[in-house]
Amino acid sequence: MFKEIWIILPFLILGVFWIKEKKRSTFYLNLLNSLEDLIVVIQKGKIKFANETFLSYFPSPVCILPFLLQASKKTLLKIEYEKKEFIFKVKLHPLPGKDYAIILIDLTETYKRQESLKKLAIKDPLTGLYNRYLLEKIALEKIEEAELLGDFLLFVMFDIDHFKEINDFYGHDKGDEVLVEVAKMIRQSFRATDPIFRVGGEEFLAILVTSNIQKILDLLEHLRQRVEKRRFEGIDRKVTLSIGVAKYKKGDTVQTLYKRADKALYRSKNLGRNQITYIGEEDG
Repeated sequence: MFKEIWIILPFLILGVFWIKEKKRSTFYLNLLNSLEDLIVVIQKGKIKFANETFLSYFPSPVCILPFLLQASKKTLLKIEYEKKEFIFKVKLHPLPGKDYAIILIDLTETYKRQESLKKLAIKDPLTGLYNRYLLEKIALEKIEEAELLGDFLLFVMFDIDHFKEINDFYGHDKGDEVLVEVAKMIRQSFRATDPIFRVGGEEFLAILVTSNIQKILDLLEHLRQRVEKRRFEGIDRKVTLSIGVAKYKKGDTVQTLYKRADKALYRSKNLGRNQITYIGEEDG
């Protein structure tokens, strides 16, 4: 009703509580109850007044009193009530004595939309893996982590062999099923803290910090075999992975390390696919 309601709010509250003339007090009360924003007055740590909008959200306002008492320290407030989560913008207004009024502006849907858009910006919607958006940032963080711990850093590239043929012969729906399942198998093969990216149509990248390169190579071989043995409904051929692994060396940038991992991957493909190629520091 009022775009800048918080400017006149103290006067409305005063109209309800301090004007004795019943007709005018009722007018202010009706006005507060007609507002779309949630309004509550706190006095001595207790709720003295809540407008009808507030009560339509929280019929038992005492249950959320602990959240309200935190509102004075926040500009955004998250409230959990009856298995629902709400996000509010907070406006605080001191009143005479130690009373104060809180306006809560519901941003829940806006916030959820923004979070969804943020996820779409960094996550591949089909596989749920990271896309290229955060690749450089995360890779630099992992390089710093490896150098700090004195560990090795590996870029591991994966490519689903002959994926175009799967799409062309069995259809894109089946192709998507293969992508989702292979992405899931890759994701499950590593720690939750190991970032995995979908970097192309059927290409994936894992960034791994490890103290034992051979252990990673053994894990990758196990993954390669699992994918090869996996049977997909409606597809009467094997699905296989070519894998390329490159080790970080001093002076590498994200781009040079990525290029060497890509080179390792194409060695695997050129040697007949469904295998692993490892490029260490000494290799180009």
